[in-house]
Amino acid sequence: NRTHNNARDVDLNRNWLTQNWRSDPYHPSYGYRKGAGGKAPLSEPETKALYDFVKNVQSSMIFTWHSQAGTVEDNDIGQADQLAEIYANAASYQHIKEWPHYDATGTFLTAMREAGIPAADVELATRKHEFAKNIKAVEKVLAQFK
Repeated sequence: NRTHNNARDVDLNRNWLTQNWRSDPYHPSYGYRKGAGGKAPLSEPETKALYDFVKNVQSSMIFTWHSQAGTVEDNDIGQADQLAEIYANAASYQHIKEWPHYDATGTFLTAMREAGIPAADVELATRKHEFAKNIKAVEKVLAQFK
């Protein structure tokens, strides 16, 4: 089963507190699935715990990693655009302004934008580990805070 849903079959990247959250979201791996967004935003303990943590930490920038597209998309808050560009260049990924493939609802990136927290979503180019080029990209971003 090539899913990224949790044990209750909720897609954790469709369960965030956003204005566009849907209980029955779309993802290309499963189409439109009833309940895949959860019973409510943050209904899953995994997303609720991470949301509470991120809101309390007040980070300068948050990156998440998924696969597979070879892109970096930011949420246009604070330095997110600049840091996503640095990351994308260092990792040889494409920096995009908006996910072009389908309407992704209830996502982490949207939740962070609506909460005013700078964030970017890194879509790895493959499903294999790409550690070397991603650690290089992280180091380039961290150098911006020295």
